[in-house]
Amino acid sequence: APDSKPSTALAAEKLKASGATLVCIGAGYGVDYDFIRKIASGHENCYEINTMSALEGIFKTITSGLRLK
Repeated sequence: APDSKPSTALAAEKLKASGATLVCIGAGYGVDYDFIRKIASGHENCYEINTMSALEGIFKTITSGLRLK
């Protein structure tokens, strides 16, 4: 189920175990920030925003750190 925290956490762990970096963005109010911090690949890959207009800046921050392997 899309809103199942256990299945989301399991999927996140599988992604991270495969070498993927998981970036999480919590947008708006009512977001379980403790949960998205747990599933992100470190605190530096977890972002909190209150308005959707802040997404552009977050995307620029994320993409500026991307490296091709």
